[in-house]
Amino acid sequence: MATQSSPVITDMKVIPVAGHDSMLLNIGGAHNAYFTRNIVVLTDNAGHTGIGEAPGGDVIYQTLVDAIPMVLGQEVARLNKVVQQVHKGNQAADFDTFGKGAWTFELRVNAVAALEAALLDLLGKALNVPVCELLGQASNARLLPSSVICFISVIGPKPIFLMWKIRRATMSGISCGIRKQ
Repeated sequence: MATQSSPVITDMKVIPVAGHDSMLLNIGGAHNAYFTRNIVVLTDNAGHTGIGEAPGGDVIYQTLVDAIPMVLGQEVARLNKVVQQVHKGNQAADFDTFGKGAWTFELRVNAVAALEAALLDLLGKALNVPVCELLGQASNARLLPSSVICFISVIGPKPIFLMWKIRRATMSGISCGIRKQ
């Protein structure tokens, strides 16, 4: 019985990126005035490219770089096998690395999620199917095209004009929240 093969992964790049971000105050303090990400770019022998991303940092970057030999040469359709192999790959070491245990394990999960997103992107392109259909029905299919969430910051007293804007927005299907500054 003849079997049909899927495209094979021929290249994997892990690209750390950083960019400017506003320094926002949150419950844990303030985060830096920049963001970092690790971008995973997979290429298959059919010429398709799949992209995934994860938070930045050395542990996630190194986990993805270490995964390259496990990913190259694999069939795109076998993405679950690839994801499981990378996830279990050096899992025991996660609890020894820098003595951080569960935190290092969480970083591995982020790295694997970036790889899985890139693999799903490749599979969707190979099958000519949107990734949301691979995962199930699109979650926003029931929303009106004009549905958006609107947050209005209020500086100073402008209640009449503001209430008019909110009423007009909600009548057209926009959800609004008000934050007084």
